[in-house]
Amino acid sequence: SLCAITKKKVLIMRHNNRHAGYLFQANLKQNFKFSGIWLVILIMMIISGAAKLEAAFANGTAGAKDIVKMLQAPGMAAMFGATPKVATYNSAIIFAGVMVVFMIILQALWVMPLMIRDTRGQEESGLLEMVRARNVGRTAAVTAAIFELIFSSLVMGLTYLISLVAIKMDGATLAGDLLFALGMVVANLVFGTIALLFAQLANNSRTANMLSYMVLMIAYLMRLVTDINHQQLTWLSPIGWF
Repeated sequence: SLCAITKKKVLIMRHNNRHAGYLFQANLKQNFKFSGIWLVILIMMIISGAAKLEAAFANGTAGAKDIVKMLQAPGMAAMFGATPKVATYNSAIIFAGVMVVFMIILQALWVMPLMIRDTRGQEESGLLEMVRARNVGRTAAVTAAIFELIFSSLVMGLTYLISLVAIKMDGATLAGDLLFALGMVVANLVFGTIALLFAQLANNSRTANMLSYMVLMIAYLMRLVTDINHQQLTWLSPIGWF
């Protein structure tokens, strides 16, 4: 019956992923310093960007117009993305327009090598073979890496939300801050899973890293071209989704 087949599949999945939780804890300990440093850098970027924009807009209408005019230039749109077109600008709107692309790139540079290190990197070092020699499931390492990606992304998103709420940018709302944080979490999951895919396809970590960075570069270049000339096609790039 369908129920029996489903139960069998669940049992097989559990068998293949046994002790993934232990590997997840080991990954967190092993990568604590690496991820900790990156999280501090990312949070500092968020706080610094929000604080500087808030200070610039606090100087008056003239300063705000200069910032908007500068960001609407093709060169700035290529770097940071297209500035939202609204009747009245405030620091929160400019923050969302400027920081999304910048933060996604930085986050990808963190999670991509992290996911490859947890899977293909451990296999190359021989650590994964030693672990699999014990009572550990065949796909437990990949599952543990996914757990770490989700956990790290949620911690990052929570710190983003707390930072933005604390700064209280002009025009910002709790819903807007939450949406920004969730968008960044989803971006982490997207590029992290891309790196996990290449870690399974490539026969060494160097190739996996190269392919991951190539996808990131292509996504950025596609967004660059569409943001300058055809903003309605920005969704063709994974970075443009956000």
